[in-house]
Amino acid sequence: SIEMNVMRVNLIYGMLSTIRNNINNSGKGTPLKLFEIGKVFNHNGNGYSEENHLCFALCGKNDFQSFDAKEKDFDYFDIKGELEMFLSKMNLESLKLFYYNSSESDGSKTDLVLSDKVIGNIYIISKELLKLFDIDDEVFLVELKIDEVLSLTGDSIKYKEISKFPPVKRDLALIVKKDIKFSEIKEAIKSSGGEYL
Repeated sequence: SIEMNVMRVNLIYGMLSTIRNNINNSGKGTPLKLFEIGKVFNHNGNGYSEENHLCFALCGKNDFQSFDAKEKDFDYFDIKGELEMFLSKMNLESLKLFYYNSSESDGSKTDLVLSDKVIGNIYIISKELLKLFDIDDEVFLVELKIDEVLSLTGDSIKYKEISKFPPVKRDLALIVKKDIKFSEIKEAIKSSGGEYL
């Protein structure tokens, strides 16, 4: 339908376009770690449903310097590590992975399952699709149903407002009698400094 031609069904193609633009501006092999949050739409028979998705991707040279300093490209384990780190920050760590090749994704696809819900996928984008976007480097991409992910966190994540008072560091020089101990000075400062010290 005409509507579905202008409504996004995933964030993959927009991300590939962004990767291509970055490569054109910065050169092949440039380490790219990109993300986008946006709405996608699905036809469900009676109408359209919309979901909030999070997409992030890796492409190019791995910017992590190991002790042997050998240059290497990003790979599947790098994107999996980024995903696991993201989920661990949300106290979601019992992730199950189901791998298969998919014509839908034009490459390899991994279902991401948490609490028996498919919360998203990891994609290794096929060479054919990369060629359409004029991308030579491999692209590894995660797309998550962010509303599903947030529903699984329950009350485990609490937001605490960032202090309105930025840290201020000062060097202090004090002149005291020789018999005064450091512990006495420290205790005097702590007891009178207030909650922001």
